[in-house]
Amino acid sequence: ETGHAKKGGATKCVLDECTAVCATCADEGSGDICKKNEQDCQEGSTQRLIKGDWTCKCRMPATGSATRAVATCIVDECDPVHGPGRACKDVGQRCIDTSPLASSQGDWQCVCPSPQAGRGEAAVANCTLNECQ
Repeated sequence: ETGHAKKGGATKCVLDECTAVCATCADEGSGDICKKNEQDCQEGSTQRLIKGDWTCKCRMPATGSATRAVATCIVDECDPVHGPGRACKDVGQRCIDTSPLASSQGDWQCVCPSPQAGRGEAAVANCTLNECQ
């Protein structure tokens, strides 16, 4: 806990569980679990009586957060701005991200628009006209 007092006033103690070493903090006794998992720790309230409100947040381009735990991070590889699968949209193909988990990268696919056929694994598809459709 840290604190400071204004001249003539009482000390106001604050508790930042993301930086403190305590039994209920983001430290959990074995180092900062958010940082160990390449996530950012965010304190909900620095009031000393409010504990256990710290949150692990995923770093961009991933999204996700969890209170008092490591977050499950999601990366949409088909995101039209940040995802590598935006290449599909650039050539008029549909992008599919088979697993949005941050731990599963490079599994996106480009799919050709009908009546064309074709699929590209982590790449633009080579489309051929399917005359049987």
